[in-house]
Amino acid sequence: MQVANENSEIKAPGMLLKHYAPKTPVRLNATFLLDNRPLEKLASEEQAQGAYGAKKPNVHKVHEDLSTEATKQLPSVVEFPKRSNTHRAINESGLELVKHFEGFSPKIYICPAGFKTIGYGHKILTHASFDHITNSDAENLLRSDLLQAEKAVTRHITAELSDNQFSALVSFTFNLGAAALQRSSLRQKLNYGLYQESANEFLKWVYCAGRKTTGLVRRRIEEQKLFLR
Repeated sequence: MQVANENSEIKAPGMLLKHYAPKTPVRLNATFLLDNRPLEKLASEEQAQGAYGAKKPNVHKVHEDLSTEATKQLPSVVEFPKRSNTHRAINESGLELVKHFEGFSPKIYICPAGFKTIGYGHKILTHASFDHITNSDAENLLRSDLLQAEKAVTRHITAELSDNQFSALVSFTFNLGAAALQRSSLRQKLNYGLYQESANEFLKWVYCAGRKTTGLVRRRIEEQKLFLR
């Protein structure tokens, strides 16, 4: 370590420093503090008992102690109710309602929307071929077709629903489409917990091409009754 004596000159880049120091040689480096102890004192302590005392600190133990202390200051964890991943299906009352209004046809027919249809309102896709279908097969096909409507109700409705309420909404969605449910005041009011007001919304969905349809009026009334049952 560099030592300065009285009247010694120390050269630094771009300047000349003249240092006046006491007769006793001193260290030029600044004295830093560690744990409020001068380095010189710490050095003497290290020589006597080793750095940081008789034992070196257990870094892992210190980390554990700090983590434990931090955890004590955290608020208790809030547990939210878990939503079941089990698929919810329409009940028998809802299924019979859909079957009644869709009607059964063992042969292909053209629906009002212009699609080839068979069974309980099943739209025939281009790659599918149907000539005839039994009542039992048509019901199984209907249950399969209802799957998307069931998922839409589960996805868009956050309010608690009874089986009848859920099934009425599945019939509504199967008939009108998931987009109609999503944008409806029925969904908005229901998610606010306004069950009676939601039931009143069914009868607003009775128009086809701007005209009130008797078939839709009858279907909405039955869905409303099931919802309130």
